[in-house]
Amino acid sequence: INFKDKDIFVQKYHKYLIQRLLEKISTDSQDIDHFEKKVIVYLKIKLGDKLVYKLNKVVFDTERTIADNINFNKIVFKKHNQHNYKMSVMITSYDNWGINQTDGKVNSKTIESIKHTKLGEYLYNYQEYYLLRYYNNRILNWFPHFGEINIEYLEKKIKMLPIQFMILELFNETDSVLISDIKSSNFLSTYSSTFINKIVHSFVVSKLFTIRNNYFDLTLVDDFDTNLIDVFFSISDFDYEN
Repeated sequence: INFKDKDIFVQKYHKYLIQRLLEKISTDSQDIDHFEKKVIVYLKIKLGDKLVYKLNKVVFDTERTIADNINFNKIVFKKHNQHNYKMSVMITSYDNWGINQTDGKVNSKTIESIKHTKLGEYLYNYQEYYLLRYYNNRILNWFPHFGEINIEYLEKKIKMLPIQFMILELFNETDSVLISDIKSSNFLSTYSSTFINKIVHSFVVSKLFTIRNNYFDLTLVDDFDTNLIDVFFSISDFDYEN
């Protein structure tokens, strides 16, 4: 406890704590390790409330998120009597997770416009649940360039960002979509043109899309890269952590 630069230590601890907590959410855990809270209590005694505030806050957010996910999934199962898909949402409080919350913010009106899609339906139902849960005192803004979606296509498992999956869902009833229609999609309207071009281009680089005149065609052969997240970051300077 006598080391210098305690704020640097807390900053590093904060980063790896977030990674561990997100791993808990992604594995559908119903609780976080008691050890995590025990360490933070210790650090709070040694370093004070101010330095440990964000650590404590992300743990609190995660516990609340786990409870909300469990309650929401129970409601969905009871209402539809089945799970067509499984998903976990991570709800972060403002300015405590080191996430850029100015770019790519997708609001409730945008989600309502895509509620006919699989992902849009899920997000729409979740935000309806959230409004009722917190008596209309809180709203959700979505950041679909964070997170991970796993699907199967042509018997291959594909990993992609939620924003990439939103683009892919434009092909639900067709194998071809105008490139201009994709780029002007409502859910992409809050992103920069540079981001849009690169996120769309990731499909071409992965060979999931081919270009034909002014159209993107969805590939019908299984010769494509299955990790679209890695493809996107290999062609982009976008900072995923910030």
